[in-house]
Amino acid sequence: MGDHPDQCTAGFLVGFTLSILLWMKFGRHYGSPKLKV
Repeated sequence: MGDHPDQCTAGFLVGFTLSILLWMKFGRHYGSPKLKV
């Protein structure tokens, strides 16, 4: 792993995208009005 800033940015974007996808996929179950998140 070299010291390339692009790798850090790419890794961050990948993790961010995965978190969004997971939220969209499981948000229905955990996004009920009862929890009020």
